[in-house]
Amino acid sequence: MSRSRLFQVIGPKYLHRSIRRLRRKAPENKQTMKEEEVNEQPLDQNEAQDEPAAAAADDDDGSQEGEEDSDHSENEGKEGDAENAENVESQKKKTKKKKKRKSRDYENNEDPIMFEPIQKKQAVVLSRPNGSKVAFNVNSLVSYIYSTCDFLDPITRVPFTEEQIEAIDSRAKMNGIESNLIDLRSDKKKKEDKKIHLDGIVGLERIAGDIIHNILTIAENTESEYEADYLIMNREIPEFIDYYNQLKTLDRAYSLQAMKHWRAYLRGPPNCPNDVKNNHALRNALAVIESL
Repeated sequence: MSRSRLFQVIGPKYLHRSIRRLRRKAPENKQTMKEEEVNEQPLDQNEAQDEPAAAAADDDDGSQEGEEDSDHSENEGKEGDAENAENVESQKKKTKKKKKRKSRDYENNEDPIMFEPIQKKQAVVLSRPNGSKVAFNVNSLVSYIYSTCDFLDPITRVPFTEEQIEAIDSRAKMNGIESNLIDLRSDKKKKEDKKIHLDGIVGLERIAGDIIHNILTIAENTESEYEADYLIMNREIPEFIDYYNQLKTLDRAYSLQAMKHWRAYLRGPPNCPNDVKNNHALRNALAVIESL
């Protein structure tokens, strides 16, 4: 604000008084300012003296931090080298596995017939129309073909070619197994007799299985236990024994395997077994069947 304006606002008399007061206070302000400057000088000197020490301390801390960083970086470098070495070893193992897989022509590890591990000496590798290859143990494959007279792949049901049959015979002879599948394939009479034999076994097994189903149905659904026992023991059991004996004469191993399934069927599944103890007719029927 200009002086003329101050004159207009507060008047000349009050203005001169205020100016005088300011002039009186001015020397005091100068003295206080000088004292502050004097007091600030030693502080500045002390700060100047302390600055080298602080800088040295900072340098020491920086050197320590640098050493720690260098140690940490060295440790990280060692860890990284160890990880790289592990990765290299894992890659080598993978490449070895791939080489092994490539060296092996077939894909399966178990024999498709007997579910046993494939043996290198007995392995017969057969190619399929889609280009894949499968291996069989020659002993299981030869016994399968001789027992069924079925010259089909047991999995895909694709007929074996003459080259494959010759390969099976040669592998069997290398392992000391008598095999002449080419003659067996050309012998129609043997094939027909074998087919009739297999059809008879399957037919007897199905009839006996139906009788087992009838026994369980009668035992569970007949209200009178005496009636159920009479029907089972006088009608179903004699027929079952007859068909089972015929099956046993044709193929003993097949009949024993079928008997295991029939007994398990009458007992029921493990999580929900049949009440054999409280069912008189079922208990008697199961006792007769287990005695065979």
